[in-house]
Amino acid sequence: MNSSGIADYSPYNEEYGCNIFLHEGFPLPPGMTVKRVKELMEFEVRHDDVFIVGYPKSGTNWMQIAVAKMSDSWGTCKITDNGRVPVLELPSRPSLEGFEKCVDAPSPRLIKSHLPLKYFPPKRAETKCKVIYIARNPKDVCVSWFNMNKAFAPINFSLTFAEYVERFVQGKVFYSSYVDHVCDWRDLGLDDNVLHVTYEEMKADVVSVLRKITKFIGKSESNEEVAKIAESISFEKIKGSREQFNAATLDEKVSPFLRKGIIGDWKNHLTVAQNELFDKEIVEKLKQKDVNMIFE
Repeated sequence: MNSSGIADYSPYNEEYGCNIFLHEGFPLPPGMTVKRVKELMEFEVRHDDVFIVGYPKSGTNWMQIAVAKMSDSWGTCKITDNGRVPVLELPSRPSLEGFEKCVDAPSPRLIKSHLPLKYFPPKRAETKCKVIYIARNPKDVCVSWFNMNKAFAPINFSLTFAEYVERFVQGKVFYSSYVDHVCDWRDLGLDDNVLHVTYEEMKADVVSVLRKITKFIGKSESNEEVAKIAESISFEKIKGSREQFNAATLDEKVSPFLRKGIIGDWKNHLTVAQNELFDKEIVEKLKQKDVNMIFE
């Protein structure tokens, strides 16, 4: 593995316009391997684990800071630099907390992941662990995900925005189809110990969402404590706390890790034709599954 953390087994792929690991044709981030997929399938999930899951750029970083503040006993945060929440599927390396920290951490563990349900540790279903799944409207996700890929030099990202929009709609991006990711997880509910929230809900009323989460994970924060957490995770405050995020080798001169934190930025980027493509290929399919998003 080179100094950037991108391994030789993740070569450049012309179709995807970047370095990528394909597992049986499924696009996963560079740094993943067949061995890591096997380790994920065998990962020992504990009954008191709390997972924050979502498609990339859906608000998982915002959520991880909020939930981390709900307890000072998270074992994963105790063994990582700056109290970072490790990413389950990625390898640990400088400025990135990954799989190894998840395995080594004492309970209770707070863990983040972008994995689709098909690659998530199956032992989840055998335990009483909690999953907080956060979703964000796909148009804003696409814009934000494009900018982050562009700033991540080690993956040799070469696509224009127009090319990326086409691939995003086709699911030819890291973690594949947005629709499948959201809908597969959405099919699980509270009976499966999965709580669904959206980025847009948090923007509209973060206090109410935080109260819902504290109840879900069994914490007993007072109204005052919840309000204090809400105030401490405003976009303006967390934007200046980069050390809390796993954002190794990101060139912030190209695009900052946290860009705008708003709803509806897609209107500044998508053409009329691209917006219509999104509506046809993604939004309508979501509606068929009774998944309705807020776009502005």
